[in-house]
Amino acid sequence: MGLFSAEQLVAATCDEEQLKLVAADVSDHFNAQGYSISVLPVNGGQQISLHKGGTLAMLIGTQLDLRVMLTSTAAGTCVECGVGIIGQQAIPTALSLLLFSPLIIVQLWGLAQQSGVDDQAISVAAASILKHGVKL
Repeated sequence: MGLFSAEQLVAATCDEEQLKLVAADVSDHFNAQGYSISVLPVNGGQQISLHKGGTLAMLIGTQLDLRVMLTSTAAGTCVECGVGIIGQQAIPTALSLLLFSPLIIVQLWGLAQQSGVDDQAISVAAASILKHGVKL
């Protein structure tokens, strides 16, 4: 899935409507922090895409693009975070190494920031699942 991924199984089950409420809670949380959000229903769950950063950030490889998947299973509700398509940093990193060596520090900071956002997304989603879902 890229440079990192994180996953947590929450001991509560959610139906489709409850997953929509969880996705709305996660979206509202990150929208308040200035993220662009898109939510798509996927087979058995919800996919939330979080984006932050403009064209320049994308070109130098520091744009944040996180994908959050919410899926319900018999064992509970799974929250999985990973780098989205734009967030794949290999090509921008290679270009930056060749052209903009001083910007590597900025990229590393961007990756570190992105790594913390996945923990935040999992925390918000887990709290919402426990609020809206049926505890096991």
